[in-house]
Amino acid sequence: MAPKRAQAASYSHTLPSANLSHPSSSFLPGALAAGRPHPPTYHTFISSPFYPSTASTKGKKAAPALPSLAANPIPVKVVQQKVLKWYDGVKEGRGMPWRKEVVIGELSTTQKTQRGYEVWIMLQQTQVVTVIGYFERWMQTFPTLASLAVADIEAVNAVWAGLGYYSRASRLLAGAKTVMRDFKGIMPQTAVDLEKIDGIGPYSAGAISSIAFSKRAAMVDGNVTRVLSRLTAHHAPPTAKATTSFIWALADTLVPAPDSSISSGGPNKPGSWNQGLMELGATVCTPKNPNCGECPLSDECLAYAEVRAFKSRKTLAPLVDLEDLCELCEPVNIDADYAVTQYPMAKEKKKLREEETAVCVLEWEPSGGGGAAAAKGKRKVLLVKRPEKGLLAGLFEFPAVDLPPSADDSTPSFRRAQLSSLLSTLLTSPLPPLKPSPTPSSSSSTISILSTTDLGAITQVYSHQTRLYHILRVVLSSPSPPSLSTSSSTTPDKSLQSLAGRAKWIDEADVKGSNIGGAVGKVWEVRQSGKSGLGKLSGKPRGGDGNAKKAVGAGAGKRAKVVEKRTKEDDDFLAESDEEIEIERSPRRRKKVVVVEVAKEESPPPPVYAPRKKPRIVISDDDDEE
Repeated sequence: MAPKRAQAASYSHTLPSANLSHPSSSFLPGALAAGRPHPPTYHTFISSPFYPSTASTKGKKAAPALPSLAANPIPVKVVQQKVLKWYDGVKEGRGMPWRKEVVIGELSTTQKTQRGYEVWIMLQQTQVVTVIGYFERWMQTFPTLASLAVADIEAVNAVWAGLGYYSRASRLLAGAKTVMRDFKGIMPQTAVDLEKIDGIGPYSAGAISSIAFSKRAAMVDGNVTRVLSRLTAHHAPPTAKATTSFIWALADTLVPAPDSSISSGGPNKPGSWNQGLMELGATVCTPKNPNCGECPLSDECLAYAEVRAFKSRKTLAPLVDLEDLCELCEPVNIDADYAVTQYPMAKEKKKLREEETAVCVLEWEPSGGGGAAAAKGKRKVLLVKRPEKGLLAGLFEFPAVDLPPSADDSTPSFRRAQLSSLLSTLLTSPLPPLKPSPTPSSSSSTISILSTTDLGAITQVYSHQTRLYHILRVVLSSPSPPSLSTSSSTTPDKSLQSLAGRAKWIDEADVKGSNIGGAVGKVWEVRQSGKSGLGKLSGKPRGGDGNAKKAVGAGAGKRAKVVEKRTKEDDDFLAESDEEIEIERSPRRRKKVVVVEVAKEESPPPPVYAPRKKPRIVISDDDDEE
């Protein structure tokens, strides 16, 4: 793959001259030449008593993933001392409540388990502004591992609401049950044993083992990968097995022993080291505009040495003749904007799947006349609980059916037919046809459809797909809410997440506070705005007056084509997970335009509106492994 141009870095300090004392300095001319010829030992210039090491995945050791050491390497204690001393000076700056100076050996077994539980919860989010508030609320609701283990998924999702990525909440619940059942309520302390807990992968296992229990265990997340890639000038495909093996093996060589004689880092050297690397990546060695002048590893960082050498080429020695070349790295762009932001190598963009779903906001009001005023406070809305596994597990949604990819003619009539079939499985009483202009029944003893309204569509971005939700609002009237089916199908249609036996009627006023995901919240916001006037919706309508050949909206006619503009940061984030997760973004993060060809035989649909987005959530990295 051709190297991608890194964004130009603006250094806030004057670059020092070339670092000719770096152990890899003799290879810098080649590394900065066309093709980037350099030996494998170019990257392995830090000696360690734990070198060479192996990468670990799910507790199983792989083959050695590091080349032999370079000549005259830097002792690992030099690097450890610099990072730990720096971390000691900054660790209180961001007010993280889980950062506690404790002596692990002085804690009781119960206290150790509590410490491990707190670290486990902290790891679920890596953006400080997001995690602190949710950490505190979570610990108030589920103060111990035992209290979480006896909770149900609805209670857990209620505390988690707003974070997105709801599968994490269900994994925490499953993991707590595993600890109580298989480990007698005591959290194991080694990374190998921690990976036996549901929902814990290598990243979480290493973090919990080192931070909570002061065990020498490596942990690698996005921040650590960036720091180590720049430290060693390692430019290789980020998702390749050889790359991840190298980074994990390197990380393992750098973690200090619990009884290390290093003066900095407090009583828990392994935990402080891992937290220090994360902090360094989050605040100094950032994806854009890193502050290399303030980095404690500026002398050891090989990427920074390359930048300094590039600016001082006249001082470099001639190219060294090489026989053994590094086979891991890819070329980099050597130009006037050369910067440490070349590292790590950019992830290849993934094309998001484009999917569509038909959603029915089904409402009931009592019959007997009086109109909307009489029904006020009595109207109910149908919600269905999603399956306990999979995307948005255990959350409630409006009745919905995923449209098949082959549905090229996804017209309103086609979607009404799909929803009508779905509702027949959720309700025991048959409904009249979902016509655009229904005729209310004259009988007060039967179910009457008062109205069906096409509310347009909203989009929701997940990690591996962009889903377009077509919204149909249906208002029913009968003496009492239609009874619900209590039996579920043993072989449900894969396109259906709204299954019989999992539905309930709730008061209209309770919808917003229910356990619903972001997409369902957007649908409800559109419904509220459609009911009370579009002026209340925070977004702006997209599209024209309906007379153009192409309209922006939910759309009759051909399947909608979702066109997106994504930033590099978005793509790096989307590539973090191998699971489909819900992503909520700030308005400036992403722009979405839905372009639809409108069929001539049907009138143009309502426009698509974009409700106000929430700040995006940065996820941790276990999901790549699990």
